[in-house]
Amino acid sequence: MIFVAAGTQDGRELTKLLLDAGHRVTASVVSHYGEQLLKCCGSERLTINDKPLDREALESYLREHRASCFVDASHPYAVNVSENAMAACRALAIPYLRYERSLTELEDTWRAAICLVHSYEEAAEEASR
Repeated sequence: MIFVAAGTQDGRELTKLLLDAGHRVTASVVSHYGEQLLKCCGSERLTINDKPLDREALESYLREHRASCFVDASHPYAVNVSENAMAACRALAIPYLRYERSLTELEDTWRAAICLVHSYEEAAEEASR
């Protein structure tokens, strides 16, 4: 079984690709809406987990369900999910794969109108100017 932290559209698309390739997948979401979207993948090889999993619970789940790897397609700001997944995978010696979408390339005409910041604090400071 491949475990996918599927909290994004990318996570749902990865789940569908894995199912289409014949893999058994457990996709984990944190909302009822996310669960509804995943059900559209419609496969007997899909299990949806909608329960919050801290590090210990995640490790137990992965062990109990014999996960072969963990695909982290969680939202980039879901830092705790990624940290817990890495720790659980390390403890169980299973591969941890992180999917990150590419940064958007901006046209030169937009560059002057966009201010790049790296934190909420920087964004607040910039917005107040």
